Amino acid sequence: IKFELFPSFIHGERKVFILYPDYYDGIDETEFITGLRIYNRSKFKTLNHRDYLGSLMSLGIDRNKTGDIYVYEDYADIVLHTDISDYIIYNIEKIGHNKIEAERIKVNDVAFKEQEHVALNITSSSMRIDSIVKHITNKSRETAADMVKAGNVKINWQAEERTAAEVKENDMISISRYGRYKVSGLSGMTKSGKYRIEIKHYT
Repeated sequence: IKFELFPSFIHGERKVFILYPDYYDGIDETEFITGLRIYNRSKFKTLNHRDYLGSLMSLGIDRNKTGDIYVYEDYADIVLHTDISDYIIYNIEKIGHNKIEAERIKVNDVAFKEQEHVALNITSSSMRIDSIVKHITNKSRETAADMVKAGNVKINWQAEERTAAEVKENDMISISRYGRYKVSGLSGMTKSGKYRIEIKHYT
């Protein structure tokens, strides 16, 4: 058995996991995912990530059918399952009071834009998830551990209830009511033996 993650570009956060027999030469990602570009034709009101996502949800689209959404001044590019692209194009006419136009584009033509974020620098005695959560939330180690045990913390979109689970560079951390974070870099150790960790808090 082989597997692939689509879209194949490394900066995509939400991906489709495909399993296929090992006698296949490979999988064409366009069979599963495509790009959608939605133009905002209003000159008076800009649209944000929540506006675009909300418009898809209002059509009854399962969130698991849509991938990353990259928002620009007058349009947004969305990665989604190929089988729902026509439905969206034919049914979405407005977002709020804004008139829009939608067209399918190639996944490779999707314009990647990193989400806005705030850079944080923390020092931690370990790379354990409870320690990282403690520093991100400014809570006690005990409270952070309780948050993990309660299932309020995810690592790479998977719930993690083990307080001793290790976090690695480039891991995504989601904390209920606090938001999403990425371990964007490790910059050595302090003289006292603590990790210097660079964190991106996506806003």
